[in-house]
Amino acid sequence: IIKLFSPDTEYFETPFVEPLVGQTALHDYWTKGARDSQTEVTFSATSLFVSDHQGFARWQAGFTRRRTGRRVHLDGTLLAQFDDNLRCTEFREWWHRKET
Repeated sequence: IIKLFSPDTEYFETPFVEPLVGQTALHDYWTKGARDSQTEVTFSATSLFVSDHQGFARWQAGFTRRRTGRRVHLDGTLLAQFDDNLRCTEFREWWHRKET
């Protein structure tokens, strides 16, 4: 999945944090934050708007935390900007979480 992002991509997990910058930062984030700490992952997305260099979508995800066994449900939107090679240069998310 990292190859879908430009080498200098900016990834904003929420509007209030500094972005992760670059493919290595994304890889580390997804490895530690997702692969190593989550199980039983589900994901779906619906495209809301697409143009030549921009996409907006609603997404929903779920996973179980390995450490606690708690189920997490996420509902959010994302805005992605693309370069001429269709690699993502900027990725912004807004989401809400519910744990059960």
